[in-house]
Amino acid sequence: MGNLIKVSFFVLLANLSFGQISFFNYYSNNGVDKGEGIVQLEDSSYVVTGSSSSFSASSQALLLKVDSLGNFLWSNHYGGTESESGRRVLYKKSIGFYIAGFTNSIGNGGFDYYLVKTDTNGVFEWEKSYGGAGWEKVNDAVMTIDTGIMMVGESSSNIYGTKDIYIVKTDQYGDTLWTRTIGDSGDDIAHTIKELNDTTYIVAGEYYNVTSSLTKSWAMQIRNDGTIDWELNFGSAENSRIKTMYFNGTDILLFGTNYGAGLDGLNGYFAILNMSGVYALDFVWNGPGDKEFVHMTRFGSMNNIYAIQKVQNQWSYAIGNDLAVEKYDNSFTLSTYFTIAHEGDDVANQIIPTSDGTAIIVGYTTNVISGGNEIYLCKIGPNDAYPDVAGAFGTNNVVTVVENEFNDNVRVYPNPSSGKVNIFTDNNAFEKISVVSLNGQHVMEVDFSLTKELDFNELQNGVYILLIEGEGVVARKRIVVQH
Repeated sequence: MGNLIKVSFFVLLANLSFGQISFFNYYSNNGVDKGEGIVQLEDSSYVVTGSSSSFSASSQALLLKVDSLGNFLWSNHYGGTESESGRRVLYKKSIGFYIAGFTNSIGNGGFDYYLVKTDTNGVFEWEKSYGGAGWEKVNDAVMTIDTGIMMVGESSSNIYGTKDIYIVKTDQYGDTLWTRTIGDSGDDIAHTIKELNDTTYIVAGEYYNVTSSLTKSWAMQIRNDGTIDWELNFGSAENSRIKTMYFNGTDILLFGTNYGAGLDGLNGYFAILNMSGVYALDFVWNGPGDKEFVHMTRFGSMNNIYAIQKVQNQWSYAIGNDLAVEKYDNSFTLSTYFTIAHEGDDVANQIIPTSDGTAIIVGYTTNVISGGNEIYLCKIGPNDAYPDVAGAFGTNNVVTVVENEFNDNVRVYPNPSSGKVNIFTDNNAFEKISVVSLNGQHVMEVDFSLTKELDFNELQNGVYILLIEGEGVVARKRIVVQH
């Protein structure tokens, strides 16, 4: 197994009223590690999904849990001998996590939709795939009111070999309830889905218009049972696509990019539909370089918006895209912004509102610390406390997890425990033993010995992480305490 290294980057500006800070943290090794989706839990910790080659020679789907300050708690990987990736992580208390992504280790085609279910500690329960003989890729997913999963994206399992919009709805056990395939002879892709209410969703993306020979913006309203209320192909005289959206109570506001027909590269694009799917207007931000709205979220009182644009212009690094994170009010007037910019490609894959009234971004950078790709988390603090993305960082606070090699050398019993826990290992490389709660608190720390008895009688019932650490190695065991 490979090594997963968490490099803690820079922590800025504690806000005591919320008990939160802003930070920009990397999580990676020397391979390819990408952050794709994120969810916040009740204790303000976060769980990230994506893909990682830190665990094996192939890329696998990933769950990574960090506390509210971005400190590493645990990670796990899922998949087979080929490639897997998690695009979105969905969570429900007492049920656990769902990872929606893609796989080519199981399924019917080159790649298929992939759904993994774990418990609340990231322990694997089951996996399923969905798709045909071609390639399927999940771009977004939501959990529905019945604890089912609705996944949207693209499929090439058609007679043309082009991309069709592909929607799969499952129940909470991953069994397919219905599917929808929408498309024609060109490339048609669903990029995003948002819940409008408990039973209704808006899906948006792009659709090739045969009449105009242009790719146009596309949106539809679909119900939990698969009923389509309306579907619309729209846009100005050029090509356009929708990547993100939000609702303001009366309208659907959609954002993406506009390109082609003599325009200078990619341009920021904005359109409005009313709730009945009637097109109102669109607007293009033309200018030098490339710009594309890729993600956004409302936050705080919901009267403010953070929008992320992918940019490449005269102020960008020559290689790859940079990111502009922009704060707007409800009338979409820009107030503040900051950038995530490095010499390689900077990618944002999701932004969500957080419990302290701000937001957090997950994505990946390229060749900043690892020689490959690095997962990052960018937490915005209250009162526009933006982290110092370009500040100095080091490799202190490194956590190395070599799961099989060292975990298999450690025996812990009984587990679950009502009080006493025995630890046995024959590995002299370890130096200390720590017990860590799931919110990151170190509740016990003792010197290492080959055999050890720990007394958990004073600990509350729950799940704890047992870390047996030495220079460059960590064995990790989950302990359930039940008095």
